[in-house]
Amino acid sequence: MDCNSIPENTGRDQAGKFIKGQSGNPTGKPKGALHKATRAALALMEGQLEELTQVVINAALAGDMTATKIVFDKLIPQAKEAPIEPGAVTLPELSGASVPDAVAAIVHAVAEGSLPPGQGQQIVAMLDGYRKATELAEIEARLTALEQSAGGA
Repeated sequence: MDCNSIPENTGRDQAGKFIKGQSGNPTGKPKGALHKATRAALALMEGQLEELTQVVINAALAGDMTATKIVFDKLIPQAKEAPIEPGAVTLPELSGASVPDAVAAIVHAVAEGSLPPGQGQQIVAMLDGYRKATELAEIEARLTALEQSAGGA
């Protein structure tokens, strides 16, 4: 091997500079690898995590709002909305023209409490995607018809 040659797997050019778009450290830090400060802190707390957790819970019960936030943010898993109950919302047969009626039905169901707001928002987002896809298909069909009539004239 020549003294001036650069190994092929370094991601560098002959001048020794990194090739544009090539990472200087393609493997990087492995996923899940802990920083040495984190490892040291965990080693210091080993065997005391249950006691520390109980101290935070007791502080929250005593009215410490910071401890309460920690309990709700870190110790209790995020609540997920329940699946939509069948019949909670009755939607019209979907077409491009019926999307406003479907959105109105969802808003009504959310307002009367038979559908959680988060789920209503998700359904409206899906209906918007449906509307966009329907509009695109209609535009393509009209454009094809125009091109055929212009080409055939």
